[in-house]
Amino acid sequence: MTLYPEPRNEVARLAAVKSYKLLDSLPEREYNDIAKIAAIICDVPISTIALLDESRKWHKAKYGIDKDSVPRSVAICSYTILDETPLVVPDTKKHEIFCDIGMVTDPPHVRAYAGIPLIDDNGYALGTLCVIDLVPRNWASSQIETLCALGRQIIALFNLRKAYLLLEAQRQELEFLNYQARQENSKLKELSKLDELTGALNRRGLNLGIEWMLEKFKENPVPFSLLIIDIDHFKQFNDTFGHLEGTEY
Repeated sequence: MTLYPEPRNEVARLAAVKSYKLLDSLPEREYNDIAKIAAIICDVPISTIALLDESRKWHKAKYGIDKDSVPRSVAICSYTILDETPLVVPDTKKHEIFCDIGMVTDPPHVRAYAGIPLIDDNGYALGTLCVIDLVPRNWASSQIETLCALGRQIIALFNLRKAYLLLEAQRQELEFLNYQARQENSKLKELSKLDELTGALNRRGLNLGIEWMLEKFKENPVPFSLLIIDIDHFKQFNDTFGHLEGTEY
């Protein structure tokens, strides 16, 4: 039994979170800027952009705190992802659930909270954009509306990342297919120089070999020779005994 509530679609939600390949990624300025803007607009000391996996609230961006993650069991954001609407708590000490949650009873001693669920195009709450104050406060409707707008921008950044990853995977696959095609073409090019039946150089192979030797001769005029062997009446032998016998011969 978990120490925090889970959305009804938790298994599919977790799969959606992992599909963006953001968990434990390096900090990025775009997300850090949004976290800072959220804190400034709401006039609070702390804000985060977080993803929630099986056990953590992991911070993709953070402002005013140092921790990269906290357990879901102590995070108010574990409740924010249960609904599609913002979760606003003016005073956690007066809230029947949050008065005893770890983020309130322990540092940073959250006293006021406003969180926006980050919901992707398929309806999965991937995480939150939240702002935190250390004293009780009432949130203006314009501040909550602005947080919602910033949340939509975060989802847009998530989608851009997923699109980039898809394009990169397609590029790598195309590069591999081109490599395979070059390898096959190289094999076919070599085979085109050989007689299919005997494996010896055919006329094309001989011509290419002679051209190569002539080019080498221009660079380094060392004498070379060409030996041609002709078998008398070989066609007559093939006509009499068959081409298979001629090949063995």
